[in-house]
Amino acid sequence: MNWLIFLFALELGWLPQGNFAMYNVSDRFMKVYPVKYTAYVDMEAEVVMFNTLFAGGSVRTSVWQFDSDSWTYFPHKAVYGFFAGVKTRKVEVGFRHYCIHPVIPFFGCVEPKPIWEGSYEEVYIRVTNR
Repeated sequence: MNWLIFLFALELGWLPQGNFAMYNVSDRFMKVYPVKYTAYVDMEAEVVMFNTLFAGGSVRTSVWQFDSDSWTYFPHKAVYGFFAGVKTRKVEVGFRHYCIHPVIPFFGCVEPKPIWEGSYEEVYIRVTNR
């Protein structure tokens, strides 16, 4: 049994279809932004002690095609995550925090894309049959 384990992950992905909607309540207006060519990069690190205690974090940055006539991609948002908890072979109890922050590309941006910002937390109990 290892008393300390370091885990790292890198994930590259693509969203083949979908839309983001930006609402303006005062004008009763909605603008839809397609995310057909959106890609993302996700990096995660975790430390596990005594195969029981764990803590880690992650960041996912989305980039989308600036306009349909070019292959220029700009970063759009970053989703940060933190997690910690205790696990046994069948039960895991933990805490997660996620926050979303805009990434504003100042260079060459004619029309700013919609910006999402916020956070949420989770306290959970997970039961598995491993």
